Amino acid sequence: MWQIVEATHNEYALIVYDNLQIELKRMRAYTRRPDMIEKAVHYHEMIANAIANRDSHNAKMLMESHLQNNSELAMYELAVLSTSKQD
Repeated sequence: MWQIVEATHNEYALIVYDNLQIELKRMRAYTRRPDMIEKAVHYHEMIANAIANRDSHNAKMLMESHLQNNSELAMYELAVLSTSKQD
């Protein structure tokens, strides 16, 4: 992913990417399940293929779907963790 951001030669994109890494590391703590890793790899491959094919519409759609799915999973895992700590 870093190579894609770096290839943009966009200083703002580089800064945003660096800042995003902090948040992603926190989210990954809640999505590090084998089934989710396999799903993420599949999404990443599809996104990379769409970019390679210059299909910006599909790349955007896949990225948004990937982020939404991860966000929902992280929220679910946090809720489960919170409930288990209350017991």
